Amino acid sequence: RKKTRSVPKTSKFAESVFGMLDHLLRAKPRISTITAEAYIMFANNKTMDWLKTQDADTCRRLLEERRKDAKEMQKKFKARQAEIEEGQK
Repeated sequence: RKKTRSVPKTSKFAESVFGMLDHLLRAKPRISTITAEAYIMFANNKTMDWLKTQDADTCRRLLEERRKDAKEMQKKFKARQAEIEEGQK
């Protein structure tokens, strides 16, 4: 019982994420995996609502910092993707 305590009782959330992914892939067939993942996380985490609670300077600073982090995140994503592909061989 302890092991299953954190398991959701329904698959509603997972199905909503796959529904968002399906919609993205239909609307934007050339979208990259990392972009789709970021879009879904942004929506599910209600990031825009949180950003609206920040003052303009803080918001600008946070977005600029994240833009600078983008290249590093892409490198990590590609490394993770290569690791997954290697594990499938």
